[in-house]
Amino acid sequence: MAAPTPLASVPDLSDWLGETIGAAEQQRAGWALRAASALVRQETGKTWLDDNGALLDPLPDDVAVVTLACAARGYINPRGVADASETVDDYSHREQTKVDEAGFYLTESEKQLLGTLTGATSSIGTISTERGDLCPMPCDEDERLLPPYY
Repeated sequence: MAAPTPLASVPDLSDWLGETIGAAEQQRAGWALRAASALVRQETGKTWLDDNGALLDPLPDDVAVVTLACAARGYINPRGVADASETVDDYSHREQTKVDEAGFYLTESEKQLLGTLTGATSSIGTISTERGDLCPMPCDEDERLLPPYY
């Protein structure tokens, strides 16, 4: 079975990065877009394809933007390392460290953006379990304040 159509194209990724993706890198860029598209599809629960297997037209801009951002992260930094360098006078030290999240992933803001397309929201709130007109302090059955406990 063929892989589903990526949610963005290699020329789109090239424009996003602001650099030309040469012939030697076309396949890697295509894989980056497929991986990012899979994450977007998983997060939204939608294929974003019509009955013929073609991309929906119009495809929501947010879907393309998140796909390109995710693909760019994995394309630019496939090993998932962060450079740290320090220079003092004539001494210089450079260190590469592994980032917490490497490769292809969706950020929280990207997940929220995609959630607006599907109606899914992820927020934490509080639901009161008692009426506000009841005694706010420790009370007995007649709603008289009890003495404080020390």
